[in-house]
Amino acid sequence: MSVPNTVAGKAILVTGAGRGLGRAQGREEIFPDPMSASLATGWDDGVVKSLERANAAAVQAVAVAS
Repeated sequence: MSVPNTVAGKAILVTGAGRGLGRAQGREEIFPDPMSASLATGWDDGVVKSLERANAAAVQAVAVAS
């Protein structure tokens, strides 16, 4: 595979490689590029992720009850 000579082409390679690495490490969320990786440190403890977990627990409780 040849390395693309454009910024967009190189970004695709970086993101694709990072996505595979995140999944291989067993992480739920992936931050494939350096810019989004800076968000990863606070993401798991953030408000949005807390709401996501609460909603997932509520949906599972309803599914088990019915």
